[in-house]
Amino acid sequence: MRMKVSVLCLCFLMLAACSAFNRGSSDDASGAPAAAATYLSEFSDIPIPREMKVVGKYTAIVHNQDGTKAGTQVFEGSVELQSLMNAMLYNMSQQGWLPRSVFRGLRSSMVFEKGNSMALITATEGAFNTEMALWVAKKINDGALQSREGLQIFLPPVIEGNPI
Repeated sequence: MRMKVSVLCLCFLMLAACSAFNRGSSDDASGAPAAAATYLSEFSDIPIPREMKVVGKYTAIVHNQDGTKAGTQVFEGSVELQSLMNAMLYNMSQQGWLPRSVFRGLRSSMVFEKGNSMALITATEGAFNTEMALWVAKKINDGALQSREGLQIFLPPVIEGNPI
């Protein structure tokens, strides 16, 4: 009997601890995400939620001739996937990025456009962390890529390693 009471108490404590740990969305009644603490990483107009920490070994940034940056960064943190995607959609929109495509699933992705730049955000929720990859690149002008029948195909150079 004493063993059953101990197991029951342990289950109750675990349930209470889990309910106190809120990994879910903190949206308000209007559906807008609650203001969350963010920081700016390599890209000055892309706020990253504070819970997401940069995984430096996956960072590859180049500086374009016009002073803009392009490249990729990977982040991970203990954040629920849909909450992260809602926060990024809200944060990017607040910085003038226009959403162009959204896909939500086990691996979610969003594409944004701002001026002469495009941003791709993908995120996957794991057992302990959510991983988010951010890609930023300049848009390619219409007609800049020619078909095989065309004169040439222009692609930017491949970034190898960490150019920073």
